[in-house]
Amino acid sequence: MVSEAKYYSIILDCTPDISHSELMTIIIRFVSIEDSKVTIREHFLGFISVENSTGENLCDVLLNILRELNIPLSNMRGQGYDNGANMKGVHSGVQRHIRNINPRAFFVPCSAHSLNLVVNDAAKSSKEAVAFFDIIQKVFNFFSASTIRWQILLKHVKELTLKPLSQTRWESRIDALKPFRNYIGEIYDALFEISENINLDPMVKHEAECLCNLIKTFKFICSVVIWYDILNHINPVNKLMQKPNFDISLALGILETLLKHLNELRSEESFEKMIIDSTALATEMGVESVFENSRDLQILLTDGDSTDINGIEMAHELKSVSAMVDDNLTPYELLTFVINAGDFAPNLSIALRILITLPVSVATGERSFSKLKLIKTYLRSTMKNERLCGLAMISIEHEVGQELTEKKLVDDFAKLKARKHL
Repeated sequence: MVSEAKYYSIILDCTPDISHSELMTIIIRFVSIEDSKVTIREHFLGFISVENSTGENLCDVLLNILRELNIPLSNMRGQGYDNGANMKGVHSGVQRHIRNINPRAFFVPCSAHSLNLVVNDAAKSSKEAVAFFDIIQKVFNFFSASTIRWQILLKHVKELTLKPLSQTRWESRIDALKPFRNYIGEIYDALFEISENINLDPMVKHEAECLCNLIKTFKFICSVVIWYDILNHINPVNKLMQKPNFDISLALGILETLLKHLNELRSEESFEKMIIDSTALATEMGVESVFENSRDLQILLTDGDSTDINGIEMAHELKSVSAMVDDNLTPYELLTFVINAGDFAPNLSIALRILITLPVSVATGERSFSKLKLIKTYLRSTMKNERLCGLAMISIEHEVGQELTEKKLVDDFAKLKARKHL
């Protein structure tokens, strides 16, 4: 399927396994067109043990795998990695080593990971934000440290439970804030009950009283409302960008919408609404109250004498197609239209296929690590890489395996083992 699609992108990510060995997962992404149906595919190629995680070594490992699988490097049009220096480094990262060989293998940093870094940095951008999330974590730590305290919490908060923060997953912040946004009064009541319980240790009662004083402030309540509104709009964007069928243009569009919303939050109207919402919560608790044109694209897709498209021809194709379709079609929908119409715009078709091939995130690579943990456990920590990759391939690519028939497997095996008779 990759050879038929021609253009593809590579997604790489690394993680240590149970035996403390560094493994690199390799995912290939391409556009499959069968019976006029356009499908975005991401397939697992295997886990590779790496002893040296420098950009140069990881690049060599990748090139060896592509040679073994007979996948031409010249057809690579995209690279998707996280924001590690050995991956994205402009001078010695994997993407730079690959682009030195194939300038058309564009690097796309993981959008979901970048968004994660942005939000985490935002949460650490001021002393007030750091202090706010520190209180959130302290409340969770207090209740989770004792089964008795947790039961008291559950007596007051029956729908949602408190969640801890994570230093690497910003999504944990929305999960941690949700109970406070919906049940801050009940959480306060649970803390107050503990502070008044004569059967509990005085140190525990004192800690509960201190936490009561921290959350029963209008400043804290406003922080809950503001941060929940911000993260609640970012969360679905993060979820969407992790889907395999998401492409660069969709990501740009949804991020622009998100940026617009965040800018609107700076307006007086939005601030007043947040104050009103915060006041309502406070009253319950008794608290006072941002494209390039076709010629430029041809230059980007040119390497020496080889070019993917003709910029002038594509400009004419765009003019023809624009008169036949709606302005709000996504690249996926536009490519489907061009293919079903007889592929009369070959340059536009190639450009769209390359655009859709570019990965938005490395989420598929990270999902393969879930299978790794299930397969290579403590009891199977000495498993060889060949067996590991085989079992992982069967598990991760089970949908492809279900499409295989016994006859096709036998025929393919016979072709490989056929001998010429003299």
